[in-house]
Amino acid sequence: MNSSSNRLSIKADLPLVPLTAGVLLQMDALLRQARVRYMLVGATARDLLLHHVWGHTITLATRDLDFAFMVESWSSFHDVKQTLLATPGFLDKGRQVQRLHYKPPGFDVEAIIDILPFGGLATNGETIA
Repeated sequence: MNSSSNRLSIKADLPLVPLTAGVLLQMDALLRQARVRYMLVGATARDLLLHHVWGHTITLATRDLDFAFMVESWSSFHDVKQTLLATPGFLDKGRQVQRLHYKPPGFDVEAIIDILPFGGLATNGETIA
């Protein structure tokens, strides 16, 4: 086994919705540049693996994208959020602290992105509030 033998890939006949693909590419680029360790979580992560990689039929329950990223403090969370908001197309509509909206260039619709912190900011009870 080598480092490329266990790679998962999206099936050519089950491509991602262009908006989702655009959001994933932009978030990956921004978070890598900021050196933020992250993972896609939630229903989109499930759908990506089950449907687009493995070909299983799914029922879409949500259209938002949930990104969890490791931060050591609420200040770090704020810094990551500000990095995203400094990028054209990202908006904070102020309704929920963890929710951003992103309209990639060339799209008429926006994506809802939830940013979920984990890591050093958790309390001794392993909770985040």
